[in-house]
Amino acid sequence: MNFIVEDVSSVKKTLHIEVPNETVVGELDAAYNQLKKTAKVKGFRPGKAPRSVLERMYKNDINGDVISKLIQSALMEAIREKEYNIIGQPELVEAPELDPTADFKFTASVELRPEIGEINFKEMKLTK
Repeated sequence: MNFIVEDVSSVKKTLHIEVPNETVVGELDAAYNQLKKTAKVKGFRPGKAPRSVLERMYKNDINGDVISKLIQSALMEAIREKEYNIIGQPELVEAPELDPTADFKFTASVELRPEIGEINFKEMKLTK
């Protein structure tokens, strides 16, 4: 996984993330294999429906699930690697499309907890 961090401000970062094609294909295969075990397709015994039939019937649902899983895992990995202390939920800037023949690219923005320097409380003067 490759990612580039763009500084918008001191507390807001934009992450441009690219997930390799091998990971995308692996996630799609795993999703279709899981679906194959439970899908009930007319004319086929349970667990015996071919992938082409499953793709025709459930492609949009599977793609949505795989996109969600890829975004979540890639974002968490990038945030952990950069050791960011985020506030709230990451926000997708660019809505991605899933293409099994290419790398999966998306852009998200995150807000970080602001860094506060050390404050010397002993030298502060307080009035009543």
